[in-house]
Amino acid sequence: DSKIALPFTDKPLLDNPQDFHFAIIADRTGGERKGPFGETMKALNLLRPEFTICVGDLGEGCYCSPTEQHAEKCMNDEWNELENFIDKLDMRFYYVVGNHDINLGWPNNHLAHDVSKRVWIERHGDKTYYDFMYKNCHFICLDSMDGRDGRIPVQGITDEQYAWARQTIRDHADARWTFIFMHMPIDWTSDKWLAFERDINSINYTLFCGDWHNHVKAVRHGKNYYMVGTSGGILDKGVIRDDLRYGIMDSVTWVTVTDNGPVIANLPLSGIHGDAGQRCATPLGLCPTP
Repeated sequence: DSKIALPFTDKPLLDNPQDFHFAIIADRTGGERKGPFGETMKALNLLRPEFTICVGDLGEGCYCSPTEQHAEKCMNDEWNELENFIDKLDMRFYYVVGNHDINLGWPNNHLAHDVSKRVWIERHGDKTYYDFMYKNCHFICLDSMDGRDGRIPVQGITDEQYAWARQTIRDHADARWTFIFMHMPIDWTSDKWLAFERDINSINYTLFCGDWHNHVKAVRHGKNYYMVGTSGGILDKGVIRDDLRYGIMDSVTWVTVTDNGPVIANLPLSGIHGDAGQRCATPLGLCPTP
């Protein structure tokens, strides 16, 4: 019964072929700080997730445009700039609608909403909410702007979208985990959302949103809900960068999907670096010390 000494522990290798990694990026806009979003693209290519998904608000929108022509030019210019960043990624990227991507509409002020939605559809197709499967996990991307188009009363997520979400969850009831992405956490406060939660509570799911520009975790009916911070979006007044007392940081949210569900790490951009921290500068190949 004597135990043979070995130069390694008896813990298993974490090599389950069904495990996988994906990354989530948070709000870029609502008052962009130039620089962090480009850093985020570089960080993602270093981390190399299978794919990346966002929680919306990657453009500023056309809220103050005086005419339809001005609004359309504004939106296309913003999308061109954004897609130049996204094109630098080595992996697939999934879009989720935020209120700066398809703008909020108000009564008698439909211009920004209508133009931004039309440009979205021209560039990304007519599915502002959609789903996909990966390694038997179900990913659902909701559109928080669907009913915020100027109608009274404001619906947020519409009845039609809720019906679609319930049906696609039923159609994928055998998924090993479900991930829900949306932009606005205010939708959780509605009676319709509470009814939706009751209907889907029997499945294993995790939800991610953005909008508030800080990291927050909530547990609702036994399910984990995560609000993720920024990748360049405006910070609270007086905050320069990375104030974890309030969950504020530019970051990549790293999700590892295991047989027991997701394991989640929030990685600050300030802590993700390439392989050249310091270059050797002597004939001996050594880095001189101060």
